[in-house]
Amino acid sequence: MIKKIAITACALVLCACSSAGKISDIDTGMSKQQIISKLGNPDKSYSKNELEVLTYLNRKPKTFSFDREDYQVVLINDTTAEITPTSKLSK
Repeated sequence: MIKKIAITACALVLCACSSAGKISDIDTGMSKQQIISKLGNPDKSYSKNELEVLTYLNRKPKTFSFDREDYQVVLINDTTAEITPTSKLSK
């Protein structure tokens, strides 16, 4: 039983690490389609005129809990202009 719990915990940590690394594959100048092909569909999105903001949740392991950090990808005319990490945790 303990072995199954340890394997499950390791799998969760590895999944969290792999999804956290995906945001580093994003760079300015990329198209919206390139962003979605690397990160998947955004958790939230907002658009107005030529501006669009895609929000992705990123979970990082830290000791025994997960810190949640959101990343916003700002697109202007379907091209990435900025990638901004924003902390949504209240301390």
